[in-house]
Amino acid sequence: MIPEGTYERAAAGEDVGVIPAELEVEVGDRIRIVNEDGVGQTIGPYYVGPESTLEQDFKTAGVLEGMCTAHPDGSIRIVVKDP
Repeated sequence: MIPEGTYERAAAGEDVGVIPAELEVEVGDRIRIVNEDGVGQTIGPYYVGPESTLEQDFKTAGVLEGMCTAHPDGSIRIVVKDP
């Protein structure tokens, strides 16, 4: 979950750390990201609009990397493994 005010706190330099820098899942898993903030967030290859929810099912193994506006490092790595 991304709490309200996360974007503003991160922009001010606060370590919000609401999303891990690396996330491991298995093929067949689903992640659910709830963005309660009034600002959209980029989580790797995904965009979660303001006050929206993203659900993503993983169908193939691989690694997804990209920018993460909800992590202090500014990036995320999602590792999808075979079960």
